Amino acid sequence: MADHIRSTSSVPRLRAAVAFVVILLLALAVSTAGAPFAGSDRPLRDHWLDAWLTMKISAQYAVDADVSSRDVRVDTFDGHVTLSGPIASTDARWQAVAIARSTDGVRDVADRLWVPGHDGTNLTGMRRDESIITRLRAAYFNDPELKHESISVASSDGRVELAGAVATTDEQHRAIELAWRIKGVESVDAKHLAVIARVPQSEG
Repeated sequence: MADHIRSTSSVPRLRAAVAFVVILLLALAVSTAGAPFAGSDRPLRDHWLDAWLTMKISAQYAVDADVSSRDVRVDTFDGHVTLSGPIASTDARWQAVAIARSTDGVRDVADRLWVPGHDGTNLTGMRRDESIITRLRAAYFNDPELKHESISVASSDGRVELAGAVATTDEQHRAIELAWRIKGVESVDAKHLAVIARVPQSEG
């Protein structure tokens, strides 16, 4: 896929922006290296690294001639990247995936992008999926059991896919239940939503 990546005259600006963000995130990662993230057993450093990968991929999209960073959503969990949203063409889709896969630190890339009007996808369906994703993310954020969990949401033609991690099977079932409550959802796939028990933090 790497041969799909095209060069751009904006590379110097990209490098300068990336360098600044690297310095900032490294400083934060060092200062909070072993600190647990609120409501999660993952160290804050891991969350920063995921945020850094998301930012680095999005920055490359911002200066690419074919890929619009406004449309492509990038979600990262433990180095696993999920790309979702509408994209202008099949070539742009391959370009977006190639950029993400070639980014240092990325373990794998789940491609959930779609081209409006291609393979039966229409604008109405695209808007429905965007609405489903927005409402489900809001539901998770407002739910006391799930608001601190790392759940990635994607939807295509009303078929919802959940990925990431929760602490218990009850939380996993809750995430699935909330997904089914969203109007327009036709199916829910949670096989990539893992249950990872939190490790109690030792005192002192």
